[in-house]
Amino acid sequence: MKASRTAEQERGSATMFFVVLFLGLMIAIGLVVDGGAKTTAQQETRSVAEAAARAGASAVTGSTVTGGSPIVNPQAAQAAAQSYITAAGLTGSASTSGTTVTVNVSKTTPTVFLGLIGISSLTSQATASAEILKR
Repeated sequence: MKASRTAEQERGSATMFFVVLFLGLMIAIGLVVDGGAKTTAQQETRSVAEAAARAGASAVTGSTVTGGSPIVNPQAAQAAAQSYITAAGLTGSASTSGTTVTVNVSKTTPTVFLGLIGISSLTSQATASAEILKR
């Protein structure tokens, strides 16, 4: 009778073990899948920030063709960079200082598996600058 009572007390303990094991496995998969998505988003934001900064830096004024000093047109540079960011489907901003255009870009990616532990999205940000050089 005592052996029967011990078996009754341990009934369902294997189920709890597998539930905890399953949750741990889902979190590990979430780190791989959602971490990969974060890495991809980070690469995308960096690429867009660099390209938008180059697009903004191409908005110059002055007689650069005839050997004059290049000057960034702030309004045109910000508009060109912002247009590039918007066309890429991301959010961001651009600023100018002298002959340098600086762009900040961000992207929010929803998570697939990490939502199980309360992380519903991951944000990636990148900053890039482009400077006009006189040769």
